[in-house]
Amino acid sequence: MFTPDSLAFIKKNRFMNSKDWFTEHKEEYCTLVLEPLCQLCDLLAPTVTNIDPQLITDHRSTISRIYCDMRFSRDNMLYRDMLWISFHRDRKSFPAWPEFYFVMTTGDFFYGCGYYCARGEAMEALRKMIKRGDEAFLKAKDAYESQYDYIMDGPCFKRSRHSEYPAELRDWLDRKSIGFTYKPKTINELFAPDLAERMNTTFMKMKPLYELLIKAEIEAADILN
Repeated sequence: MFTPDSLAFIKKNRFMNSKDWFTEHKEEYCTLVLEPLCQLCDLLAPTVTNIDPQLITDHRSTISRIYCDMRFSRDNMLYRDMLWISFHRDRKSFPAWPEFYFVMTTGDFFYGCGYYCARGEAMEALRKMIKRGDEAFLKAKDAYESQYDYIMDGPCFKRSRHSEYPAELRDWLDRKSIGFTYKPKTINELFAPDLAERMNTTFMKMKPLYELLIKAEIEAADILN
């Protein structure tokens, strides 16, 4: 799928920042970048839909465009140097639900399960589940602590609001949003022929974590309604 030339193209296209140059080299973009993204998306689709049949896997909804949205561009760059795949539920019906994702830049890549747009109500519902020892949380916690492939991330409050709890629980409780990310040791992992196989394995390991976040969102919705 991906090769060093894939990253080299993204980097040069960003540097050139020219519609004319991109048009002249669009075939390279399709071959080196877009086609591998589509291929990876297709190889991951059966796994993520097995985890949640409502996750969208259509290329048009899951794969980022290389064009920057100039309405929000602060540096007048026409093209992205970060591209991604995002498996999420329909945004109209589920605007802020968890997702499985893959991100690559000109010198790095990572993937995982994220809830980075979580509503405050959903995070509070998650905290209540943690404090009461909800079964979904215990399964997620066990899944997380039984592996060394990925890490928990997401911004934390500057000061713990749950100092009475053990450190292992505060790591969950003090998050403003939460995600679980696999970060490779070297960029060469991006070029490995078994990339999709390894990602599928990791996504399946993250299934209890995803189910926990889904349950938190559902409980928050029930409270609001």
